Amino acid sequence: MVTDRFGALIEELSTALKIKLAPDSHNACRIRWKDKLEVYMEPDVSGDILQVVIEIGKPGEGKFRENILREALRANGLPFPRFGAFCYGQKNDSLLLFDFLPMEDLNGTRLADVITQLSDKARVWRDSIAHGELPPYQSGKAGSRPEGVFGLR
Repeated sequence: MVTDRFGALIEELSTALKIKLAPDSHNACRIRWKDKLEVYMEPDVSGDILQVVIEIGKPGEGKFRENILREALRANGLPFPRFGAFCYGQKNDSLLLFDFLPMEDLNGTRLADVITQLSDKARVWRDSIAHGELPPYQSGKAGSRPEGVFGLR
């Protein structure tokens, strides 16, 4: 039986996602999806905020890298709900998608929904970058750029 709030939350998440999960010795948890996308979760020092991070991958080189990072900044500027924020991880030279969630409002079902939305968004970005394309900054669906009047861009 788990006695801390994070452990209990991970048990609820495990039930909601129907996969076996448990906090590790560092009080963190990792979900590795079949497509090798990994979701890392751990509470902050106070235990009041859950930190969720997904490593998307290297943002490329040269002008392409510059364009990817600009699109990530544009995505970060969207109004809520935007499902996470992007940052650059200098240590691994990676684009990361992260979110901070208040533990008081969280249960396993809600966390499963958030993780699913973040994972879907991360997959779209990862796959776009892998194909040398700019990811759509406005949603989790590829090709969903806003269109103007009469469908003109």
